[in-house]
Amino acid sequence: MSRLSHLVNLEPRTDKRKQVFGNPDKRKWQLHRTNARMRGIEFKLTFEEWFCWWMETGHYHERGREVGKYVMGRKGDKGAYELGNIECVLANVNSTAPHEGAARSAEVKRNMSEAQKARHAKRKKELTERSAENQEYGQ
Repeated sequence: MSRLSHLVNLEPRTDKRKQVFGNPDKRKWQLHRTNARMRGIEFKLTFEEWFCWWMETGHYHERGREVGKYVMGRKGDKGAYELGNIECVLANVNSTAPHEGAARSAEVKRNMSEAQKARHAKRKKELTERSAENQEYGQ
């Protein structure tokens, strides 16, 4: 096992429900495992392996899907979540890597452009309304 395995309580508990829901780290592992299975990806990491791997990366408290946060990515985005096939990567890098070099059709580009223009117009309208409200209240 890992040199950090002493951080994990390996003693079995009789009440499985308490064991998972009473330990927030174990709950995060369970959610990760469940989400992987729902996406059709095999998840072979035990809680102890998952927890120790995260602790060894030094990014356990910087995990998340937001930009600048770290995720457990599979090498080449293939295979199971298992030791030897996982790496700690930034979430934004992990989510864009599968799409690198992919050509976008003219229709996809047009749809993306229209969506961006709509977001920009909505934001501009919100800012204009907020500015008008602030002027009404003398701010």
